[in-house]
Amino acid sequence: MLHVEVLGFLSNDAVMSDKVGYKTITFTIVHKEMTQVMGGHSVYIVCQYPTRNGCLVAELKKGKQVLVKGEFYIQKNTGRYGDGSISLHCRVRHLELIH
Repeated sequence: MLHVEVLGFLSNDAVMSDKVGYKTITFTIVHKEMTQVMGGHSVYIVCQYPTRNGCLVAELKKGKQVLVKGEFYIQKNTGRYGDGSISLHCRVRHLELIH
């Protein structure tokens, strides 16, 4: 299992989903990588944060800076026309709001 720490900004407001017996806050963060050769690129990571209550979802708004620590995994997706892509995901174990 690969553990990561990512510092980034929320690309949209967090969403709460309520499955049978547990709640999950889902949000996407953007991490900007700066390089001298390419000038920089953005990496989008979809995060799932399990919680017992949803009080934190009100704080997770677009543009807020966060630090997440958790388990990293990659998911393969197939589009409508058969084209493939991958998405980066993190099962968040620790979440910090940066002011």
